[in-house]
Amino acid sequence: MVDWLTLTLVSAVISVAVLVAAYTYLYVRRWRRRQQSDMGLWALGWAAYLGLCLGLLAEMFLPLAMLWRYLSLVLLGLSAFLLWAGTCHFVGTPPSRRAYAWGVLPVIWAAVAFLGLEEWPWLVIPVFLFAGAANLFT
Repeated sequence: MVDWLTLTLVSAVISVAVLVAAYTYLYVRRWRRRQQSDMGLWALGWAAYLGLCLGLLAEMFLPLAMLWRYLSLVLLGLSAFLLWAGTCHFVGTPPSRRAYAWGVLPVIWAAVAFLGLEEWPWLVIPVFLFAGAANLFT
């Protein structure tokens, strides 16, 4: 049975795939003239968001639901970070090399949350706070 959530996620996958294709095309076209990485970071950020939507779909239909949930949490944080970094490049203040270490934080914290998700579901809150803060400054 196909419910409304499945149809919504399929619609999101199609929409975000078009967005990723558009940003990738703009990045390739712009890279030839000026070597700027803002469109590339945005394309990667939206690609991570596409992976998030695909992970949510996979969690509904494929086995190993906890693995897909972990990947969705990682891709949520990674998407937010890459979109923030792309915005920083676009406005002319690229993040320092040390700031890119923050991109690893969602992977680590999602692992912590994944290991204790059954007993302590509130461990996921920092991943959402990180993604929310990154999206706030995007």
